[in-house]
Amino acid sequence: MEQFGNLVLTVCLVCGGICAVENLTSGTRLAAQVRLILELVLVSVILMPLTKLPELELPDFERYAAPESSYSEELYNDELCRQAAENIEAVLREQLGAAGIAVGNISAEVNISEDGSIYISRVTVEADDFEAAAAAVRGSLGSETEVVDGNS
Repeated sequence: MEQFGNLVLTVCLVCGGICAVENLTSGTRLAAQVRLILELVLVSVILMPLTKLPELELPDFERYAAPESSYSEELYNDELCRQAAENIEAVLREQLGAAGIAVGNISAEVNISEDGSIYISRVTVEADDFEAAAAAVRGSLGSETEVVDGNS
């Protein structure tokens, strides 16, 4: 508490000094520079007690860190393939329906290469007009995609 009282007294004295010096230099060319220097002194006086704060210790965050391999890469890749296949099947079903092709079942075989690339190796389509459906699928996924007739 005594330190706080000393801080208030020091701030008051510095403010009084600033007022006196500003009155003495009010008409000179150096008034702005003197004011800047005095304001910096005032800020340093105000911040002085803050530099004497006790050291703060940060908590140990390492105990909250997840282990490096908390999931299986194989499980991750399997789930990624499943989700990609579902999305591709839904998009193909929508595209074929928009083209006027009646579709029964669509299944896509999705694989992940070692470099992490996702590719569609085969699509099985059950449709009334298989040739038109196969052409539409190849148009969407590329001509190298194998399209299999699910009706046979």
